[in-house]
Amino acid sequence: MAAALSISVAACSSEDSDDGATDKETVTTTVQESAEASGSSEESEQPRDTQKAPAQESSGSKLHKISVDGKAVDTKLLSPVRCELGEDDGREVLEVDFGKDDDDRNELDIDIYTDQPALDSLDFEYKGVEYEIDDEHAGSATVKRQGDKYVVEGTPVEDDSNRTIALSVEFTCAN
Repeated sequence: MAAALSISVAACSSEDSDDGATDKETVTTTVQESAEASGSSEESEQPRDTQKAPAQESSGSKLHKISVDGKAVDTKLLSPVRCELGEDDGREVLEVDFGKDDDDRNELDIDIYTDQPALDSLDFEYKGVEYEIDDEHAGSATVKRQGDKYVVEGTPVEDDSNRTIALSVEFTCAN
């Protein structure tokens, strides 16, 4: 491509015309044709690799169901799902983040101890209201695990009040 570009540039500089439009069109056409002819297979593979990356990030982690006070919530509101292993007080914790990080309306963060499926913490923001199950109340929540599938149920407390909601979340965190 560099050789074709050099030839095209040399050709443009040696051809003098009054308007210069023909020279520019020739250069553009030559450069485009050179690019298409020289590396089309490499360049077309690159976008395919780029497209694979987001699919690998999700790795099969998915929110299957969520309900608030017995009413189903659209799972798309809390997508995508990201799962990571972390640590809290020397214990391994599965950290699960639901929703877009920049979305101030719908987010859910659940931390689960992995040595025995038990809730470490839960923070939930839904329709502009924040709820949480802190360390003090985590024992009242249930965590059921079957392979990569989890079901977490509990009663988070609204920040700035004593109002609670019944929350049920079913999701998969692929290894």
